[in-house]
Amino acid sequence: MVPVYIFTGFIEAGKTTAARELILSMQQADYKKTLLIVCEQGEEDYDCQELEDIGVTIKYIENESDMEDDQVGYLVSEVRPERIIVEYNGMWNIDRPKVIWDPEQILEIMIIDTSSFDMYLSNLKVMIADKIRSADLIIFGR
Repeated sequence: MVPVYIFTGFIEAGKTTAARELILSMQQADYKKTLLIVCEQGEEDYDCQELEDIGVTIKYIENESDMEDDQVGYLVSEVRPERIIVEYNGMWNIDRPKVIWDPEQILEIMIIDTSSFDMYLSNLKVMIADKIRSADLIIFGR
């Protein structure tokens, strides 16, 4: 089974920075062919050329409805990765990736920006509770 690392969290929480740091660290350690699926673009961007040079292929999924088994399956068959990293949109249903991949191969990492956490908790309590419950690892930053 190919390991899948899913970064969740709301916009500007630091998902891109955390994913980039993990990718660079992993690629330096073992240089495995990696598929990075980006479902949300915030202020930070990936340096596509830098990542391509170290064995990472970036693919973008802009609509939640495109995050389906056949669409993702096509990307996986095209790239044939040894690991998959997903920067997931914080407003999308977190159960969707668990239909695509075996939950045993997923490590879900939630990034929380402490400076905006109270606002999200006040306005989206049920959504945040669901995401926190499903996360394997929660990182509080900023």
